[in-house]
Amino acid sequence: MAFDPAPSPGPYDPSPGRRLSIALERTLDTPMDQVWTVLRDYAQARPRILTEHFTDYVIHQGGRGAGTMIGFQLRIGRRRGAYLVAVEEPTPARQLRERDRSSKLVTTWTLTPAGEGERTLIHLAVDLRHPELNGRWARARARRALRRLHGRLLERLANDLASHRT
Repeated sequence: MAFDPAPSPGPYDPSPGRRLSIALERTLDTPMDQVWTVLRDYAQARPRILTEHFTDYVIHQGGRGAGTMIGFQLRIGRRRGAYLVAVEEPTPARQLRERDRSSKLVTTWTLTPAGEGERTLIHLAVDLRHPELNGRWARARARRALRRLHGRLLERLANDLASHRT
């Protein structure tokens, strides 16, 4: 019988803290191109949909889509952090990624057409690494706070799109 070693844990990750990921989905009664236009507009549309958890929002570079650099303070539960985020478009017109320069927070918006192109399915994934997420209860509280915060962000996006529908 051959020795079967345990699977490799993968590459070494020197980043401090535990990783926490959430994913949310929502279907909007808006065509994908309109949702895409609003999501990548960091100058006008984004400030309208941000919740009270985001403060000190500022555009450092660009303002529309890939190449945009934004800064903000974000409160997740009882924790507040400063973020400097670079915007990427891995799949233009379908996927938008917002990556903190310190790689601690990554938010990915993925759009899929639904309902004969009249509706859009948004998949919102958030990946966070923080040194204070080492305990099970800390991760559970942070996961609930992230879900609540980003659920409200999706709700505000839906409301904004509905109010600007022509």
